Amino acid sequence: MGYTTNFKGALAFGGEVGIEQLRALSAIFGEDRREHPEWGAPTNAHWGYLDLKVTPDFGGICWDGSEKSCDMVGQVNFVLDHMRAQRPDFAVIGFLEASGEERDDVWRLEVRDGRAVKVDVDLPGFRITCPDCRADLRVDPNTKGIIG
Repeated sequence: MGYTTNFKGALAFGGEVGIEQLRALSAIFGEDRREHPEWGAPTNAHWGYLDLKVTPDFGGICWDGSEKSCDMVGQVNFVLDHMRAQRPDFAVIGFLEASGEERDDVWRLEVRDGRAVKVDVDLPGFRITCPDCRADLRVDPNTKGIIG
């Protein structure tokens, strides 16, 4: 049980990343931070495993597709802090599009001023509840048609 959020896109490396940094990232991705107190991850974090991976072209990082990923903003900020302890100029740029199980749970993880932040996305149309099936729907105010 739990809630699933899916992420699309990638955060590009903000500079040259060498083999040592790729090895350091590979060493932490997919690992449970609770088994690595030496990492200094926050003990009150809502995430355990780092649900990230290096992109196939080695140009950045992205979600690894894990089910039930939690606190992706916290995960990305941990990676930034962890990597900057070894290389102060380590950076990622860009955004990930996030969508949860609920129709209105759509947001973006953006990197701003070197930190990951959650940014709400304004959805088009207005929300209604179908009187027959009780489903939550969005209606385009111009066409009066159902959106997505």
